[in-house]
Amino acid sequence: MKETMEWKGKVRLEGSWGTTEWEECDMVLHVNMREDKTYGWFESYAKGHSDKYYAEGGLWIRDNELIDYDGVFSLDLRVLDILENWDVDVSDMRRVLQ
Repeated sequence: MKETMEWKGKVRLEGSWGTTEWEECDMVLHVNMREDKTYGWFESYAKGHSDKYYAEGGLWIRDNELIDYDGVFSLDLRVLDILENWDVDVSDMRRVLQ
């Protein structure tokens, strides 16, 4: 399974060193999942700035429920929306992230 989503949004970098200014960019999100629904992954980037605003990570699914992720501090809620459309239970993760 895979899905791509595009939108225009504001992004910035954050770290222990501080933050950059907000920048409006055309964003792209790819979400993929194995057919057995036990593991997925995502990739997100800004068109034209993919080396600056880039994130990727893994999605761990057990018994059709998203139980963990890695690669980013806070998972983009759009990833949860896509997984939910694929009938993956994201309710606990959504509660934690909002």
